[in-house]
Amino acid sequence: MSNRMIEGYRVECPLVGQALSNTNVTGRYISAHRMRRALFVLNVGALAVSKTCKLEIMQATTVAAGSAEAISGLTATITANTKVKKATVALASVGTGDTVTVTTYLHGVLVDTATFTKGSESAALVFADTAGLTAAVIANITGATAATSTTNCLITALDGYTVTVTSTDVGGTVTVATNEAIVAVDVLDANISSGFSFLAPKVTSTGNGNVTVTVIMELKDMPVGQGDVGASYPA
Repeated sequence: MSNRMIEGYRVECPLVGQALSNTNVTGRYISAHRMRRALFVLNVGALAVSKTCKLEIMQATTVAAGSAEAISGLTATITANTKVKKATVALASVGTGDTVTVTTYLHGVLVDTATFTKGSESAALVFADTAGLTAAVIANITGATAATSTTNCLITALDGYTVTVTSTDVGGTVTVATNEAIVAVDVLDANISSGFSFLAPKVTSTGNGNVTVTVIMELKDMPVGQGDVGASYPA
C-alpha cells in the first residue's frame, strides 16, 4: 500500500500574509534537512498597472540567516495584469473606441484571446457598459469568467488557467488592476550550496498589496506515519 502524501511532505508558511508597499521582506528561514525538493509559492493581492512582485530564494548557514545569500537563478516575477488569477477592469468612463483585451493561458500556453471594443453592442466583441463587457467575456473567452460590480468587471481565470488583461483608452478612462496572482519557484537539494542548510523566501514589490509565501517540501526517505504537515488526516 502506498504512503499517504501527508507522510512524505512538509508544509511551511515562512512568510505570513502582510502588506508590502514598494519594499522587500525576507521570510523566516526553514531547515532544508532531508529535503529532496521544495516548491515556494508566492500569492500576491492587489497590484496596480506596471507594478511587479519578485520572489527570490535565499540560503543561509543558520536559522538566524548566517551568511545569507540569494541562490542564483531561482527567481520568479509577477507583472501586474499579466498571467494572473484575477483582474479588475474599472470603467470609470467609457468612450467609443476604448478596448479591453483578454488572453488566457493553460500551464503557460496561450488558449484564447479577444479584444472587446466600446460600441453599441451590435456584435459579439462590442460592449456598451460594465455589464456588457462582463457578458462578452463570459460568452467569448475560454478559461476565464467574469462578474459585474458597479462600474467594475472582475475577470477570474478558471482552475489551471491564468489571464492577461490590457486596455486602450480612446474616449474614456479604463483602468486594469490585478486582484490576485500566483507564482512559484522549484528548488532542488542540488541548488543549495555546500555548508548551507536553511532556506527563506525574499519578496520585493513595487506595489502595495498583500503577499504570502507557502512552501511544500518533499522529503527524502520519510518513514510511514512521520509526516511534518500540521494538518491532520482523517482516521
